Amino acid sequence: MRDAIAKLKELEPLSAGIDQAGERYPRFLPASTLLGMFFFELRSASSSDIEALDLIRDFEPQRGFYGAVILRGHGAHPDDTGIVVRARSNTAYERTIGPTGLFGGATLTSTAESQGQHNGAMLTWTEVNFSAFAFDVLAVLNGTYRVGFASSFHGLDFRKQSVE
Repeated sequence: MRDAIAKLKELEPLSAGIDQAGERYPRFLPASTLLGMFFFELRSASSSDIEALDLIRDFEPQRGFYGAVILRGHGAHPDDTGIVVRARSNTAYERTIGPTGLFGGATLTSTAESQGQHNGAMLTWTEVNFSAFAFDVLAVLNGTYRVGFASSFHGLDFRKQSVE
């Protein structure tokens, strides 16, 4: 996580300004740039490393930030994909981590205050996270991505599940 954030911070000089419309030789990333992280796996040895989520909570890029996607978690269900998003709240909340560490359900960092807001990060593992991520990428490429809104309902199962 530290390495990924350091790599994204290397882009800061390219985010220091906005080019004039129609600039023939742009120097800066477009204002609509959306940064993100992509990880192939989260290993069992890191199952309790919630401090890694604190790094995302505290990361303040100069352009938009999607969060992180984790394709596989040792200890998570094989069909599940992890997504880490930043959360903002008007009130503080405490860290929440389940009995299986970072691999089960939802994990929340405690909040850190910045500019009157309480910032946190949340990791969730579900079987629909990969399709949600894929459609978000398509929305970014099409210029229709909106933070906080579902890009598509494709791949999401809204059927009522029976409880046995």
